[in-house]
Amino acid sequence: MSDLETELLSTIQTLDTYVWQRRVDVPTIEQWLKSFGVDGQFGERGRLHALYLLSRFMYFGEREVRALLRALHRDYYRYPIVAEIRRQAGDTREEGILQAGFDSELSRTRFLGMGNPSESGPHLLYHYRQENELPNKLFISPHEIFDLTQEAPSLADPTITRYVFIDDFCGSGRQGVRYSRALMPRIADAAQQAHVRPRIEYHVLVGTTRGLRQVKEKAKFDEIACVLELDETFRAFTENSRHFRNPPEGVDRETAHTLALRYGRQLSLAEPLGFEDGQLMLGFVHNTPNNTLPIFWHPGHANRTWYPVFRRYSKL
Repeated sequence: MSDLETELLSTIQTLDTYVWQRRVDVPTIEQWLKSFGVDGQFGERGRLHALYLLSRFMYFGEREVRALLRALHRDYYRYPIVAEIRRQAGDTREEGILQAGFDSELSRTRFLGMGNPSESGPHLLYHYRQENELPNKLFISPHEIFDLTQEAPSLADPTITRYVFIDDFCGSGRQGVRYSRALMPRIADAAQQAHVRPRIEYHVLVGTTRGLRQVKEKAKFDEIACVLELDETFRAFTENSRHFRNPPEGVDRETAHTLALRYGRQLSLAEPLGFEDGQLMLGFVHNTPNNTLPIFWHPGHANRTWYPVFRRYSKL
């Protein structure tokens, strides 16, 4: 084993201990490397580049997700509302006035998960409620927006002034656009009948610049907020990739690209570098996005055995 291999393995073990919650131990890494065949053997450049890519993987464990949920609520919900209340009250700093105004707005807000109840958006609501000390009556499912006893589109509670949809990740932006187009016209029709105009917001923990742009251009949310935005430099093999600005001697972007592409094609012929050429290297404690390189998450198939390090559980 080369000195660089030893160094990379040491880095990965440190990440596994302190960030990855001990999900990727040495036996798991070695099993994964075997998936690369000859390229994964000791001393091979493929093994070296695979280890380097793994050492650059971004992982959001439970601790990090909870911190992001606190920041999402504080920076993109609470602070803007308090700032507006203060402005309307003549720039007052009176805590009682600001708190009373915020409590009033909060009582007329409903938080929802992006996607159906089995997906990651609704899954986050439990932790979002806990971390921000919110009453559970503020959390509803999308169908609870409407009064289903009425034939015409009707709001269940016309006094609600704000619906906030929570999501963990915006990669391509497709889900945000699709969800908006499916739900927003129904809310608009029901709101028009009630002569009200509630705000509808999309709040996401992590998003790509490309995906967020798609949602902003094609969806109809009144507000789109993201705690951590990933620009093009977070894509693994772009010319300005942050992952290869100063690689160690013996590692280069072109060889890593060739490796990921070769084995990605064996796993996913249509999208060997992730959904819509995502080229990302990130995962969450609850799942790995399909925009991430398949060599990290793909479980393999009948024609290709593969041992993922951060397995993805796909929507069936």
